[in-house]
Amino acid sequence: MSCPHFLALSSILTLLGGFPLVNGQEAPVRWPAPGLSDQSYGEWLTFIRPRKGELGWREVRWHKSLSEAAKEARELQRPILLWAMNGHPCGET
Repeated sequence: MSCPHFLALSSILTLLGGFPLVNGQEAPVRWPAPGLSDQSYGEWLTFIRPRKGELGWREVRWHKSLSEAAKEARELQRPILLWAMNGHPCGET
């Protein structure tokens, strides 16, 4: 089964592939990939692991309660991202 949303997103990202953004800045180019061999194992680990600054999304404070989020948003004068969905994320219901 394929996910139509994933296919559309991957098509868009392919079109924008020359202009990836990380934290609002152009992402560092990580290509060409190291050759695959027993000796290049360490290079591959470095190549595939996220770099510093690429895991900032893990530090986002998520709330299970909208009222808690609204209270914090008022205090910090920040917007709220409300993620709501019904069913399978790929539309396979």
